[in-house]
Amino acid sequence: MLKRRTLLTTLPTLAKEWKVAFEFKPKSYNQRYTYAQVLQMTIGGKSGSVGDQTPSLMLHKRRGVYIVTALNGKAKVGKFFRSMKPPVGKWTRIEISQAKQDSRYLFSLTIGGKKVWSVANSKPEEFSDVKVYASSPWYGAQAGAIRGLQIEN
Repeated sequence: MLKRRTLLTTLPTLAKEWKVAFEFKPKSYNQRYTYAQVLQMTIGGKSGSVGDQTPSLMLHKRRGVYIVTALNGKAKVGKFFRSMKPPVGKWTRIEISQAKQDSRYLFSLTIGGKKVWSVANSKPEEFSDVKVYASSPWYGAQAGAIRGLQIEN
């Protein structure tokens, strides 16, 4: 079960190219929080600095899946996917990545095998001492669980 303030690991380095993959099974979407977090990778802060959300995955009561990441030199760029909420009680694979394709870096989100967002990142960065939370100290945890977490650099 996801629980607030759960530090899973600290990565010595998060390179410019990376992939995070896991399966997520929501228990319900009846949380009292407007935003309920599944995963956050951070250099240490909530959201104010580039690297604080690299990335962060949350669920919003009405607006669906919410992904936030450092993009194009901005600390916090987010996008909602209303129709992509994983079904309650079922495992859904989620992949979040940043990969170099030709001469540019693309940040991507895939939910249940469907690529829902792919956007160029003109200022990819490498980060040090990246904490991996499920979920972080700053947001309430989404009711549910993750399994099979893999992080590739």
